[in-house]
Amino acid sequence: MPLFKRKMPPERQRILENKLHIAQESRDAIFDLSECKLSQLPRGVESQVRVFQKTVLLLHSNCLQRICNSGKPGDLANLIHLDLHANQFSEFPSEILVMHSLQFLNMSQNKLRSLPTELGNIRSLKVLNLEDNLLSSLPESLGDLTNLQELCLDRNPLQTLPAHLGCLRQLKKLTVPLDSLLTPQRDVCEGGISSILSFLRRAGNIPDEIELNPAEPGSQSPSPSTSTYEEPFETTDSAFYAHQLTVKRRHNENLHKELVAAQKAEALAAQRALKSRNSVLNQLVEEGSRNEAEVCLLQKRRDARRRELLSNLRDAESHADELIRRLCEANEAVYKREAEWEAAQTEVLNHSLTTGLSQSSRLAILDSMQETLRASEAVIARQNRSRDSAKQQLHTDKVDSEKALTKVLDSRHLDKLDLTARIANEEADQKEAFRRLQELRDLQSQRIIQEIRLVEQELCRLTQAEQERKRTSSQQAISSLAEQRGKLLQLLQSLQKAKDRRETELQNRLVELEARKLRDQTDYWLVQYQRLMDKKPVALFSVQLIDPDVYKILEAADAIDYAANFEYHRITSDMLMSFTDADLLQIGVYTLGTRKSILRVLEEYISKQKLELPEPSAPPQDLPSAPPPPLSKPADFEDDEQLPQPSAPPLPPILARFESECCVCQERGCSIIFLPCGHVCCCGTCASHLDQCPLCRCTLEQCVQLST
Repeated sequence: MPLFKRKMPPERQRILENKLHIAQESRDAIFDLSECKLSQLPRGVESQVRVFQKTVLLLHSNCLQRICNSGKPGDLANLIHLDLHANQFSEFPSEILVMHSLQFLNMSQNKLRSLPTELGNIRSLKVLNLEDNLLSSLPESLGDLTNLQELCLDRNPLQTLPAHLGCLRQLKKLTVPLDSLLTPQRDVCEGGISSILSFLRRAGNIPDEIELNPAEPGSQSPSPSTSTYEEPFETTDSAFYAHQLTVKRRHNENLHKELVAAQKAEALAAQRALKSRNSVLNQLVEEGSRNEAEVCLLQKRRDARRRELLSNLRDAESHADELIRRLCEANEAVYKREAEWEAAQTEVLNHSLTTGLSQSSRLAILDSMQETLRASEAVIARQNRSRDSAKQQLHTDKVDSEKALTKVLDSRHLDKLDLTARIANEEADQKEAFRRLQELRDLQSQRIIQEIRLVEQELCRLTQAEQERKRTSSQQAISSLAEQRGKLLQLLQSLQKAKDRRETELQNRLVELEARKLRDQTDYWLVQYQRLMDKKPVALFSVQLIDPDVYKILEAADAIDYAANFEYHRITSDMLMSFTDADLLQIGVYTLGTRKSILRVLEEYISKQKLELPEPSAPPQDLPSAPPPPLSKPADFEDDEQLPQPSAPPLPPILARFESECCVCQERGCSIIFLPCGHVCCCGTCASHLDQCPLCRCTLEQCVQLST
């Protein structure tokens, strides 16, 4: 159970517990709880005073406002000495009025304003110290304390002394406040205690000699229980104070020993704490050093990554600029050649509408015709048999003959309609085949489609670079990327318009050819188809235009799907001998396993060539710096002298690659161009649900499907 309402500091708590232990264990009559800063007595102190028969209670230098805390003041009735100086009493404690054996009472240095009249009932009181209070008057009952020997009233705002104090015949010491006291006067007070008492007797008409009543408590002889304690008081108080000093000295020695032990324990604890602190500091220093090294390493990696990113961005910008510049330059040179080629092609079309078929095509057509003729002969044979049968029956039954003849004619008419429909369907299929072949054969359309693919791939590349820049929380060069993207969008729109315009021209040409067709002209679309087949367009026979050795190497490496890349870049077997992994990656072979397979087969091919071929005596010729001329040419010209020669050198291949995934689903690849911002960051499925671009929050006006 807690002893205090307010928690005490540990040091004072230890002092209080020590004093309680001494009071319980010591055989002395002193119960000392002084200088503990108590606001109230601990519970059970009153009963301990009674049980341990303590007659001296020291409670000075605390913060008490009352004495008893248990409501049993009778437990303190046997006290002889009570010291309450230096506390917070504002009223005289009522518990003192029941202490009829009390001889010493010290209430100095409090805040008492008045004294109760019942104080005069404590006839055994010999010493009463009321100095340094707020007393402005004294009760007349103080004159009843006939055994009082010392009365201390100094440092109180007293103005008069009660006349009944003249009855204190045994008073040996009296202190009064000379500064505030009016009665008796100052000169009387300076005359000493006898002068003061004489003045008070005269003022109260008290005779100088008073016979004591034997029945009064003050005249009774002391009881045996108090005689041993009264004798030192009658002689002097020095013995009591000497005893109290001895007790306090022993108490101080014990406290000093405890303090020394506590200091040693604290010193050891401080030493251990210092060692622990130093150890922790060393660990913190080491950890700080490691963290600093890690931070430096991370900063270096981040700086290196930033430099790499800036380099990639510069490469992307320069690549986009170079692509736009070279496409513009290529268009200017190609437009002139295409115009010349178109003029030549138109002239050839006008004069070669009736060009004969090739032998293989004619055989195929003749086979189809023979099938048609056999079917027609079978029909005619059936008709002849029907006619003969009709003639035989004509004589027997004319009506039946007419019906049979009508039936035969109807059957013949149906066969004719069926044959006409088959020929019409074949002609429509031939026309559709010619239209598709014309689209594949048209060089201008293929060039526009290739340029559109390059622009789309470059848009993908710029979008990926911008996403990488945003992931690194950097805003540098974003405006330059937006400018490059705007230029590419303009170029893409112009190419789309050119593509639509070219498709319209091809459709008009098809209509023109249809108009030039002669009535009942057969094999017209077969003739036009054969004429286009003789031109051997690159898109249809790209494998046949590759170096045979290169084709064998690709076939052995199971990379025949990349034959178009090698043909497009005009890779010969001699050039392939010096190819590396980077060269294969540059021409568009992105699969790592395919590149390794090609390099492995190439090494085997080189080793085989070294074993089979003899060493030449002459030095090898240098490879040409320029790429070889194209292997195909239009069929409109008979020999090389008739071919139009281009004025500009052939362009090197332009590559644009990217690797990106949808920024919404993170699963499928990007396949949609957002307009008008030009970002390529979503797949077709996710783009169908968006109204704004996920990267720039621009409102979408149109979504264009990538052609690649």
